[in-house]
Amino acid sequence: MKSITVVVALLVCGWVISSASRVTCLLLNVDDKTLTYVLLYSAIATNIGCSSNYYVYYWISSEYRTVLKKQLAFVLCREWAIVRVGTSNNPGLTHDNNIRASRVSKSALSTTPLPSIQA
Repeated sequence: MKSITVVVALLVCGWVISSASRVTCLLLNVDDKTLTYVLLYSAIATNIGCSSNYYVYYWISSEYRTVLKKQLAFVLCREWAIVRVGTSNNPGLTHDNNIRASRVSKSALSTTPLPSIQA
């Protein structure tokens, strides 16, 4: 509940800052160029509020932290291993000299050792 409260507070603060700056500019009758710049820069607060979800959940929730670490490891390909595939452990290959590298998930690898590949 704490993480949702922080996320909603950041979103509301971003929108309030953006809206308050627009209303202030309209009340002060600023020129169009200044209004454009104020609106552009006040949108930064709204964008920070919208993009903070990932970081707030990572900071507050240990459950989200665990899942986000797994997601980041998958995206950065740290959960993958390079293995050699040859005819000795893959009977679908027909040529004896056909050995290639392949990326597979580490969780898909067997814990039992495979016979050595003769090149």
